[in-house]
Amino acid sequence: MTPVLNPVAVCVGALAGLALGGLYFGGLWWSVARLKKVERKKLFLFISWVLRSVLLCAGLYGLAVYDARALLAGAAGLLAARFAIVRFVKRNLAQEKGM
Repeated sequence: MTPVLNPVAVCVGALAGLALGGLYFGGLWWSVARLKKVERKKLFLFISWVLRSVLLCAGLYGLAVYDARALLAGAAGLLAARFAIVRFVKRNLAQEKGM
């Protein structure tokens, strides 16, 4: 009989979700910041989106295959990373405008 709460699966999922969220939303932030220097903006954004999405889907699929609890913890970690990166970007933008 498997336990209802597997702490290893939850920890693995949460850490993987944080990493995936950091890569996805950090990559989005990097792509938008780099957009001024790119000649073919639409193509650049499309390729960036495809790469980030494939990486995210592969990571979430790996968590789903590992354990359903890991997938749920990964989704929570993904959201936590999103909130952290949004807060970081807002703080940086506010500091740039204040200078």
